[in-house]
Amino acid sequence: MQNNFAMAISGFGGNEVFQEISNFPLDWQLADGEIIVENKFIGINPLDYKTRSGLGWAAKNIADKFPALLGFEFAGIVLQSSAQNINIGTKVCGQKAGCFASFIKTTAANVAIVPDEVELSSACVLPIAALTASQIMQKIDFSPNQKIIVSAPFGGVGHFLLQMLNAKKSDIALEITAISAEKNRPLALERGVDKFIAYDGKITDTELTNIQADLFIDIYGSDDLHFYSAIKNNAEILTVPTIAVEKTKNTIEKLKCNIKVAGILVKENIADLEHLLEMIKNRKLTAEIAKIYPLKNAREALAELENGHCHGKIILSVE
Repeated sequence: MQNNFAMAISGFGGNEVFQEISNFPLDWQLADGEIIVENKFIGINPLDYKTRSGLGWAAKNIADKFPALLGFEFAGIVLQSSAQNINIGTKVCGQKAGCFASFIKTTAANVAIVPDEVELSSACVLPIAALTASQIMQKIDFSPNQKIIVSAPFGGVGHFLLQMLNAKKSDIALEITAISAEKNRPLALERGVDKFIAYDGKITDTELTNIQADLFIDIYGSDDLHFYSAIKNNAEILTVPTIAVEKTKNTIEKLKCNIKVAGILVKENIADLEHLLEMIKNRKLTAEIAKIYPLKNAREALAELENGHCHGKIILSVE
């Protein structure tokens, strides 16, 4: 057995709660169908710093289990296997709560095999970020000339969703409006956005009202009443931060308009994950890696993610 280095949290709070553990407990005994994966890369998400802060469903799951591990998506190489369909040395990726460690234990049913043509650094951002974007696409009832607003279009989920929406334009006419910082306007237009709202710029109420969006995909979790005037009555809001659903519903009540609000919580789906891997392999989807931090620098990685303004995904490497 090898030492299982991990970056754990000692309780809820800021990044000061992180602690290095040289050999985090791991049960190396395998039941049928179980595997041990040597982590190579770990994707980090807003879910991580929200959980660290004690917010949301994932925080409730670890409230009495400190020291505890963050991390929900990984890619690595199978070190041990009791599964008939996965051999030692196979590249895999998947979802796993608590994967900020050198090794993790999971089951063969909970991972997808990574094709040789796909880098593990790309594979590690698919099980949460890209899968969330994919499941948003599945939830949308597309119609011709539909107008869609997307907030945070260049972040982890957003940069995947924008690619998928642009691909959908080959099948059906869509108008995509992005909400981002003014400095990102040229990038938005370069990436196929039709209209742009600068949250830090000047846009008139008339300009917002004229957008008349049918759907607002709120990846950031905004409560800015000003931007809601761009959504027409009887429209729908899909919000990715599930902790923002009630806040958004309260905002809509204040506006006294008929807008439906629903949350998006990614669900593990290996078939969908395998499809995403094929898209990466065939260059129909690109994983943009903004920065790679060593696992031991998880504090700094989460601080940068929490600060915002990141294009693509920040990931951790395990050495």
